[in-house]
Amino acid sequence: MKTPPVDHYRLLGVTRAADAAEIKKAYRRLARKLHPDVNRRKDAAERMAEVNAAYQTLSNEDLKAQYDARLRQGIPEAPPPPTAAGEVGTRHRITVVDFPSPIYSLSLSPDGREFAAACFDNVVRFMSSRNGLLMGETVLPGGAINVVKHASRRTVVAGGVGERTARCWLIRDREVVEHKTKRTKWASHLDVSIRGNRVVLGSADGGISVINRGTGQEVYHRWLGGSPITAVSFSTDGRLIAVGSNDEQVTLFEASRGVEYSTLGPLGAQPVSLAFANDDSLLAAALADRTTRVYELRTGKTRRSLWGHEAPIEAIAFHPCGWILASVCRAGAILLWNALSGKLLTSLGGHSAPLKAVSFSRDGRTLAAGGLDRTVSIWEIEVGEASRH
Repeated sequence: MKTPPVDHYRLLGVTRAADAAEIKKAYRRLARKLHPDVNRRKDAAERMAEVNAAYQTLSNEDLKAQYDARLRQGIPEAPPPPTAAGEVGTRHRITVVDFPSPIYSLSLSPDGREFAAACFDNVVRFMSSRNGLLMGETVLPGGAINVVKHASRRTVVAGGVGERTARCWLIRDREVVEHKTKRTKWASHLDVSIRGNRVVLGSADGGISVINRGTGQEVYHRWLGGSPITAVSFSTDGRLIAVGSNDEQVTLFEASRGVEYSTLGPLGAQPVSLAFANDDSLLAAALADRTTRVYELRTGKTRRSLWGHEAPIEAIAFHPCGWILASVCRAGAILLWNALSGKLLTSLGGHSAPLKAVSFSRDGRTLAAGGLDRTVSIWEIEVGEASRH
C-alpha cells in the first residue's frame, strides 16, 4: 500500500489555502521556536529539519505545485529514478532560504554532508546539506570572496580579488588560521588549487600570476599578449591551469612551472567559466554567447557544443564521474549535460534570480547551486554508466 506524502501544511500549521506571506510567517515562528540554540529538546533538530523541508517545498511555486498534485493523489515522494547508461537521476532534497546576502561561490564537503557558501557580505556560512541548519559562520576581513573550496572535510580555502589586492584565507574547523594579502594592479579573476597551496590571478592587462598561498610570494608571471583575462581554473589535481581571454581563446599551462601546454580556439565568444573533468581528459568552457564548448585535451579538438540556456551562463562544474557537466545561468536554471554525447539530461528549477555557483560533492551524490536570490538548493544525484551516444 502506498504511504501518502508528509503533510507540509500541517507541519507549518497553515491551511492548504494559505498564501506565501502566511506560509513564511508560520515558518519563521516555528524556526524561532525549534532552533537548537533555543530549544534543548532532543527532537528539536529533527523537527526543525521537517519544518525546513516543508517551507522549502511550499515557498517555491514549482515545487509547491508538484507537491499539491501528489497530495491530491496520495502519491509518496519519489526517490531518484534508476539510471540507464548515459543518464542521471535527481531528487530535490532541500532548499536553504533567506541567506543574509547573495551567494557567489559554493563548495560541498567531500562526503556532501555540509556545504560552505561564500556570501557578498564577506562571510562564509557553513550549513548542513541534510537539514539546512547553520553550523557556523566565518567572517573574512579585508575584501570580497570569489572562490571557496574544501581542501578536506575540516579545511576550506577561500580567495578573492578587489581593487589592487588579492586575498587568500585558510579556514580550519570554521576558524581562519591563515590570511595572506597580495598587492596587485589589474587582477580581475582568481582560482585556488584544490589542495590550497597555489593561487592563480588573471588580470585585465592580459597576464596571469601564480602565487604560493603559504608565503604570499609570486611563483611566476606569464604574459598572454594583452587581451584581458576572462576566466581562470586549476585542474582537479592541480597539474594544469586553464586561462580564458577576451580574444576568444583558452590557454593551458603546466601549473608548477608555467610552461604553456596548448591553446584552444578561436571559441567564437569570450569564455566566462572553465572546468576540468576529474581525469583531465576534458575541458569545458562556458561562453558569453550562452553556449558551452567541451574539448578533448589529448587532441585539442572540440568534443561537443552545448546549447540550451536562455540567459548568460555564470558557472559550470564537472561531476566526479567525468562525463556529466552542470551549468547555471542568470535565469536561475540548472542544466545537467552528458558532456560526451552533448545530450541535455535534465533541467532543475527552483531559483528566481541569477545563479552564481554550482558544486558537486566528491562522492558524486550531491549537487548544490546558489546565487543572487540568497538561496541554495541541494539535489541528490544518481549516475548511470557513461554513454557517448
